[in-house]
Amino acid sequence: MESKIPKIYVLGSTGYIGEALYSYLKIKYSGDVKSAGRQGCDVYVELAKDFSELVNLVSENDIVVFLSSISSPDICKQQPELAQKVNVLSTISLIEKLTAKAVKVIFTSTDIVFGNTDKAVDDTSALAPFGDYGQMKASVEAAVSDNSLVKVIRFSYVLGEGDKYTTMMAELSENEEELEVFDGFERNAVSLDDVVFGIYQLIINWHDIDSSAINFSGPELISRLKITDLFNRNVCSNLKYKAIEAPAGFWNARPKTIEMKSEIFSTLLGREPITIEHKLKNWSLT
Repeated sequence: MESKIPKIYVLGSTGYIGEALYSYLKIKYSGDVKSAGRQGCDVYVELAKDFSELVNLVSENDIVVFLSSISSPDICKQQPELAQKVNVLSTISLIEKLTAKAVKVIFTSTDIVFGNTDKAVDDTSALAPFGDYGQMKASVEAAVSDNSLVKVIRFSYVLGEGDKYTTMMAELSENEEELEVFDGFERNAVSLDDVVFGIYQLIINWHDIDSSAINFSGPELISRLKITDLFNRNVCSNLKYKAIEAPAGFWNARPKTIEMKSEIFSTLLGREPITIEHKLKNWSLT
């Protein structure tokens, strides 16, 4: 008797990463792929209120890619009870209910769990979360650390067609407006293509990956200013921009530099992650 092909549920499938992942899996994955979220999805999930439909639908060996959260620092600060409920309490509860049914969960975290770094951190480095959002993600990581059915993936800044920053640059370029870039903001930015492919590889090679946490990061520490320059040279050559100092308090809400590395991510991809320069040289304008 043939074993049932696991279903994949993409929770947060209408977001920037979720939409790209869902579209990719619908083409590449041989089993069923379901969208999950609040509006226009196959499965209704509202983390602040109700996620029973998803829990009732899943079966043993199914996989849930957990992309949903309140990531806005402003909302986390202004509505702390809601953010805590969605990002921590409901998230942990849902993961526990899913894994109790032998469902595998890929939980998405963030490089902010490492805070400001004065040297490179890797997949096994100690966490030093920055800000409310970083603290919330670190709390979930701690809660699932002993659960063999959960793998944590931590995103650096994810750059790809449709992300907020490159979309803004394209709009400003079209409108011939000048962009002010805060100098000093640095991340190991990773391409959306590598993130989507990496998650797919994790899904199909789950049992070959021993690590419970993987940093999804690019090969080089790159500043927002350099990304802007590369975008101008390779995508929108008429973009007007200048570097300025960030306003007072800006760095109180976000780390200035997070140098996050991973050998495991390269193993997962079967190659080194592509550079941001390579990504922008092959940018799709459609």
